[in-house]
Amino acid sequence: MKLESLECLNADWNIWQTERDSLVNWTRNNHPKLDGFIHDLTMDGAINYLKAIELYEKRKDAL
Repeated sequence: MKLESLECLNADWNIWQTERDSLVNWTRNNHPKLDGFIHDLTMDGAINYLKAIELYEKRKDAL
């Protein structure tokens, strides 16, 4: 197995971390069944991650 490191030259990792933490905290408080997706590296975790993003974006659109 070979791992490749990719650089994201224009990424603002501080913004990314803030947004990720906001998503994780909001999901924990509003959809506890999806909580833990951030550490779940299985297909179920990926599906829950996408569900959390979808729900989070709908919430932001409603504001």
